[in-house]
Amino acid sequence: MTDEADAIVVGSGINGLVAAAELARAGWSVILLERNAKIGGFIAAEERTLPGYLHDSFSSWHPLFVSGPAYAALGELLHRHGLEYRNTDGWVTASVADDGRATLAHRDPERTAAEFAHAEDRSAYLAMLKRLGENMASIGGLLGSEVRSPAMVRYAIGLVRSGGLRGAEWWLRAAVTSGRAYLRRDFRGHEVDHLYAPWLLHAGLCPDHAAGGLMTPLFAGILHGFGLPVVAGGAGRFLAAFGSLLDSLAVRVETNVDVDRILVARGRAIDVLTPDDLRDRNPNAVSGDPYGGSAELDQTLLWRPLASSGRHATPVRRLWHIGASTHPGAGLGGGSGHLVATRLTRRRAWQR
Repeated sequence: MTDEADAIVVGSGINGLVAAAELARAGWSVILLERNAKIGGFIAAEERTLPGYLHDSFSSWHPLFVSGPAYAALGELLHRHGLEYRNTDGWVTASVADDGRATLAHRDPERTAAEFAHAEDRSAYLAMLKRLGENMASIGGLLGSEVRSPAMVRYAIGLVRSGGLRGAEWWLRAAVTSGRAYLRRDFRGHEVDHLYAPWLLHAGLCPDHAAGGLMTPLFAGILHGFGLPVVAGGAGRFLAAFGSLLDSLAVRVETNVDVDRILVARGRAIDVLTPDDLRDRNPNAVSGDPYGGSAELDQTLLWRPLASSGRHATPVRRLWHIGASTHPGAGLGGGSGHLVATRLTRRRAWQR
């Protein structure tokens, strides 16, 4: 490319969209490149059955987005540009077993717990959510901050202050416990396991992977606190709102542009090179991985995307890595895009 910009964002999935918008809001000139004909990555609404009847092809609900820092930064602007969510204050999710048993969750935790067969499970469930609420600032900070930063120490100290060493140890144990082991250890009946073990798949974990013991109360807390917001009119409206916002911020969006390589000079990324033979299919959706690789404990946090490079900054100056393969991982939350945009906009102009 011959055009100059303060930042070139490659890929327009949720993290690329968030990074481009936040950088542009801070006064940066931004070019956003997308290899496909439309922006969005794993966000799309298409006529897949009947004419005029839209289906969300990939992501459908946005609880991670509306509960995260990217929405806090951009949500009001996106709503001004047409984004609208539908949600419920009633029954929000359910799980149905092969034998016909159904377990339901209500936005009200007490109404959810009231359906459990065992009184001790009702108490344990509410206690789980209470513990999460008391430590959410620290847990959210640990999962949503740069892993190798002073902020991590601050949030870890916060865990000790709120619950003592035993309380911090409880969360550490949860982080190395599988969801299934945690649920069967702390609950007598099947209901909580039945409700939330399937949700671990949305985090790229199977029920027997470590970290499920941490993700289970997080999923429960998010569902009770934020519900399952669905974009009115389908996920395409989400992209339309982002497209309108980017246009208002003078972000130049170029689709059908496949980045072939990054041009590096004197150890610094200075440009991207694009081939002429653009692909006529969507590699992300056909042969890609929306989870950016394994989400098991030994490949997350300090060890994501690589054990030797667990950070968004790459060894090449001015080249930053975002997306599901980086911290905080998969899910439509925009976390890595927000983190990198925040880091970059705090730097002085000469450091760009």
